[in-house]
Amino acid sequence: MADTPKAQNTGHEAAGYEKSDVSVSKSLVVGLLLTLLVVAFAVVLNEYFISVTEEITYEQQLAPDSPVLRDLRARETEQLQSYGVVDTAAGTYCIPVQRAMELMAGEAFQETVR
Repeated sequence: MADTPKAQNTGHEAAGYEKSDVSVSKSLVVGLLLTLLVVAFAVVLNEYFISVTEEITYEQQLAPDSPVLRDLRARETEQLQSYGVVDTAAGTYCIPVQRAMELMAGEAFQETVR
């Protein structure tokens, strides 16, 4: 027994190596699951982006008017729809926009008729 030569350890057995191929079906399942995870993440991120965008749009454009803005619009409307004197010496007067458009259209019509 002592005379039997022992196989020398060359390092291949200790280091180890794969003795079989990678399972294709397992690799495909893992790849499919990762793809589904990425797609789900993209959908959730898109929905979050849409909800934030809609919230910002509501706050900036659709939210109820402030009292200051309502007062400003009321003063502007009153100024556009009322008569007034701008400069008496120069003969400049303020008339409503609607009336000014009617006068201008009438003058333009009279010039085309001539």
